[in-house]
Amino acid sequence: MNKLYHFLFVFYFPAAILVPEITASGQQSMAFNPNSGYINITEFIPAIGLAATQAAYSKYFFGITNINGYQISFKDNMTNKKLQTGLGAGVFFYNEGTLFPLFLDFRFIWEINNIAPYVFADGGGLLSFKDFNQYSRLFADPGLGVRYTVAESLAVNLGIGLHVQSRNETHAHDSFINLKLGLVFKPK
Repeated sequence: MNKLYHFLFVFYFPAAILVPEITASGQQSMAFNPNSGYINITEFIPAIGLAATQAAYSKYFFGITNINGYQISFKDNMTNKKLQTGLGAGVFFYNEGTLFPLFLDFRFIWEINNIAPYVFADGGGLLSFKDFNQYSRLFADPGLGVRYTVAESLAVNLGIGLHVQSRNETHAHDSFINLKLGLVFKPK
């Protein structure tokens, strides 16, 4: 459990500096691009293994992913809502080696001024080019996050997820708690 507290301490405070406080109620807030269309999300992802971490590729990982997708926007009386789906790829560096994620990303976002809470679900494969049959695995990563609008076409996001991956040899699984610190770009 000490590892978890250390992990959150190391990554929470830098993120708190990057995401300013919610604007005061007399100031004008900036809306993220409300149009439907192409969206790009690049995220840095550190993760710490939970429970048993003796198996290969189960202690920790960090990496970067890039998601190219499509955003569908719709409004109700109070909030803008967005549904995003995309195809992602990247690289994860584990304690034993490197795996390459190829996955689908789904996000549902409630936009309230500059701040937009969201839920996400990622799922796909972790590919090993070292030994495809032994080290490649499937994964799912659901979680929660918040996005802060910096400019009309640019936002930063911070999310926390539970990354679960299957191991081929025993049908066992490994789980991690991960953070997603990213940049979101939505052209006009």
